Amino acid sequence: MEEVCPLPALESIKNSGPEWVLQALDQVPETTRMMMLMTWWHAWHVRNEVVHHKPAPPIEASRRFLRSYVDSLLVIKQNPLADPAKGKSIICYDARTNHGRQTDLASSSKAASEPLG
Repeated sequence: MEEVCPLPALESIKNSGPEWVLQALDQVPETTRMMMLMTWWHAWHVRNEVVHHKPAPPIEASRRFLRSYVDSLLVIKQNPLADPAKGKSIICYDARTNHGRQTDLASSSKAASEPLG
């Protein structure tokens, strides 16, 4: 996910007590915070799959799922009047700049649902 939004180095995240997660999230920009939360949420989902004797999804499938999900959330947030059914919108991963990337949500969603292999 670092090619989309840089995540903090693991060495910079310290377990400094019961609120270490809040402290780690407080030190990063909003988009990075969302990526961290989504990554942790998906890691917990994968853990639950394994605990319930289901195979863990491949890493590439998880990466595509998270990227597609985050793209969809950013489009909704940044372009609330855009029609997601039309499939193309500009999204910006860095709120401090006007640089974005054009995404085709229809193909992004399709790629996320395609099986690997």
